[in-house]
Amino acid sequence: LHDSYETSDGALILVLEEIKGSNLIDYFINSSVNLEETDNRVKVDEKNVSLYIKQLLECLKILHSRNIVHLDIKPDNIIIDNKTSKLKLLGFTHSKCLEANSFSNNELDYYHDYGDPEWIAPEIISKKPITLNTDMWSIGVLTFTLIFGKSPFYNQVTKQTLKN
Repeated sequence: LHDSYETSDGALILVLEEIKGSNLIDYFINSSVNLEETDNRVKVDEKNVSLYIKQLLECLKILHSRNIVHLDIKPDNIIIDNKTSKLKLLGFTHSKCLEANSFSNNELDYYHDYGDPEWIAPEIISKKPITLNTDMWSIGVLTFTLIFGKSPFYNQVTKQTLKN
């Protein structure tokens, strides 16, 4: 977000950065720099995966320091900028600010009922309270997917993906 304006009729105008690039998985598939061939199979370079996961964790550190949980971390919401090769985190539609209870200083219980079955955290599926750690599940699934080239829980049947 570069800037924001409110018009006289109450409309809010947001000036956002234009990002041209690929989602994280497409970036690794289409970039020969990130792939190496060993034992007659193509393998993602784990060093490059770790560099991008580190950038993603740095984004989350900033969000989490402000008690913001993203709740929709998946490859389509992670873009690698064509010009800078920097990671950009998108998709804040379902993000929440987890505010503390002002009377007891305890966190309030927040629940969430949305998510892509392949990336969604178990607490969302089981309708338990979410925390900042909810994002970490998706980071783990993403890391596994990038390194091994397949999702650890995916099944063609959505219900089975959620059960997995």
